[in-house]
Amino acid sequence: MLRLLTLLLLLPVSALAQDIPLTCDIEIEFNSTGSGIDASVYQKIMDRVIATPAITEKYVTNIGREGERTLCLKVEEGQLGEVYDDLKSQIPAESHHTWTYIKSRDGREFKTKEAEGLVRYRWQTE
Repeated sequence: MLRLLTLLLLLPVSALAQDIPLTCDIEIEFNSTGSGIDASVYQKIMDRVIATPAITEKYVTNIGREGERTLCLKVEEGQLGEVYDDLKSQIPAESHHTWTYIKSRDGREFKTKEAEGLVRYRWQTE
C-alpha cells in the first residue's frame, strides 16, 4: 500500500487530474443533505447520458464525502435544448430525499423542490 501511495505522489499532477472544460453545455449537480445523493436519479441521468449520441463529452467531479458530484456535459451544436429537456425529464419535481440541479449554457435551469417532510439524515427515519 505504501509503495502504491509513493508512486501516486511521484506522478505529475496532469496524470492524476482530468482535463475539465471551463464551461459546460449542461451541468447537473447531485446534492446531499446529510444522507447521500439521490442514487436513482443519478442512475437515470447516467443511463440517458450514455444512450445520447449528441453528448460528445462528459466529466464527473466528486465534491463531498456523501457522494455529491457535478456532471459536466458537452453537447453537439444545435442539440442543447433537446438534450436538456430529456435530462430534465429524469429529475423529479420534488424530493423527500435531496435536491438535484440542472442548468444549461443558454440560461435554462431547474432545481428539485424540497418536499414537506424532507429527510435530511437517514437516522431520522429509524
